Amino acid sequence: MLINIAFDLLLTVFTISSTLILTILASYLIFWIDARYLQLDLVTNLSQQQIWHNYQQVMDYLTHPWVAKLKMTNFFSSAAGLEHFSEVRLWFMVGVIMWLVSLLLLVWWHKRGHFQQRLWINQYFIVILGLGILVLALLAIIDFDGMFTVFHHLLFWNNDWLFDPNKDPVINILPASFFAHCFLFGFIVCELILLSFWLQSRRLLKSHRK
Repeated sequence: MLINIAFDLLLTVFTISSTLILTILASYLIFWIDARYLQLDLVTNLSQQQIWHNYQQVMDYLTHPWVAKLKMTNFFSSAAGLEHFSEVRLWFMVGVIMWLVSLLLLVWWHKRGHFQQRLWINQYFIVILGLGILVLALLAIIDFDGMFTVFHHLLFWNNDWLFDPNKDPVINILPASFFAHCFLFGFIVCELILLSFWLQSRRLLKSHRK
């Protein structure tokens, strides 16, 4: 029983952290498309090249541990804004560490010959987790602003994420629709990962019955 719970937890951590990493990587393309589709250059009076450069500066800070400070060429930041970016950076680092640890444990489990057995034994958990993610996706479609707010309240213990454009103008190139598109991509990736696990568990179950 306990080993099944441990496996389910490990699979969940791997799925969520993998989704986070893939979404971060995809966010570059999503932002590039949104910046042009939403005409952010007209909103900020900056060129598309300048907007892209500033976004890269933000992402370099969030994803590269050796970048000590957030510096944007065309935007200034408040103390609260910098604190929020620091907290996001911490969550990103935690996600990467969780991914590495869960991946190593799954590989270790696989080498010991227990991964496949646990996968088909716990296939119903995979279905339940997939349905849970689907429900969250539907809630996001119905009321993304509400879910986005709840999401921030769960992850952050302050209101620094509520940016004032006058104090943190970078928010003008990070509209809600951009985050909505990132969330949508993340939901799709998460479901595909779980689907791959479920399909593998079904194949294992069929071979086991033979």
